[in-house]
Amino acid sequence: MNFIHFFLFLIMSIMATLPVIYGRRSNSIELQNRLALFQGILGPMGLTFGLYNLSMGFGLNGVMAFVVYGVEVLLGFLLTYGLVSRYFVHRNDGDVPNNTRAQLAKYQGPLGVLGIFMCALWILEAY
Repeated sequence: MNFIHFFLFLIMSIMATLPVIYGRRSNSIELQNRLALFQGILGPMGLTFGLYNLSMGFGLNGVMAFVVYGVEVLLGFLLTYGLVSRYFVHRNDGDVPNNTRAQLAKYQGPLGVLGIFMCALWILEAY
């Protein structure tokens, strides 16, 4: 796995855990709206890299490859879905994208933590 792919996976994992970290703050909706653009940019890139590497089997072998690339695909989808639902699917409804983002945060947080843990294992494996 190259450095760019590793860095993208780490940033995606960190971005996925942020809604859990600041979810209880009073201005969390404003912060989520600011992050939605960055998540919407990183999501399709991670989804593409994950699907490509999962189908080609690059880098890692066996179950570890399936888990790492599968988590990357799921993170890419979840990060992309927040922006897509905000601007394209529910563009006229004000509360629906926020409710959707709140429902996805239940899955984003644990996947983000799992992704950060996998990045740490990845670094340990490299050295």
